[in-house]
Amino acid sequence: MDAMLELSRTGLGLVAVCDEANRVQGVFHRRRPAPLLVAGGTLNDGVTRAMTRNGVTLQAIAARWKPKSD
Repeated sequence: MDAMLELSRTGLGLVAVCDEANRVQGVFHRRRPAPLLVAGGTLNDGVTRAMTRNGVTLQAIAARWKPKSD
């Protein structure tokens, strides 16, 4: 349920699910609750049951791209 509240709060459409060391373990997308519920899940199930795992994570780096000036 916390993930659903976070989806609503941010309006981004997905929430990163992190472990205790703040490492991304998966993402929870706004469309994931429906298939979970159809499969017999409840809104009280843990987010790990509905999250997408094994995604590719990118490290944030300083931008090297500079916009063209007019």
